[in-house]
Amino acid sequence: MDKFQTDRIDIAFVTASDMPKPDEETHLIVAAVEDKGLRADIIPWDSSVDWAKIPLVAIRTTWDYFKRLPEFLAWARQVDEVTQLVNPFTVIEWNSHKRYLVDLEKAFIYQNILVNLAILCYQICRILPHNPSLSCKFST
Repeated sequence: MDKFQTDRIDIAFVTASDMPKPDEETHLIVAAVEDKGLRADIIPWDSSVDWAKIPLVAIRTTWDYFKRLPEFLAWARQVDEVTQLVNPFTVIEWNSHKRYLVDLEKAFIYQNILVNLAILCYQICRILPHNPSLSCKFST
């Protein structure tokens, strides 16, 4: 039933069962965590795992959550009740629908992020030599 040895995992990095393309980063995070002496694994969120046996669960690449949102949110709520989620259920639920961007905009956070990103891009384009693969067209 459970192919993961959850009693031997300190941190689970949660992913989707069916990835559209392989995740190129999570295995690097697992390696870095293991270099620090902790045990980690990458586990799909819809696996039949005893999440209560894993002390820390970090959602990484659950790219299919929006296709099964009620099921995903039920999973996140259940996991949050039995172990420590890096982002608690309330944050996951709030973030599951992109309405949270309106909340950020109302708090001027989203707008500030976009402005800072535009300024950074402009500065990078001015500093770097001309690079055809870098689009640096800004209207004035």
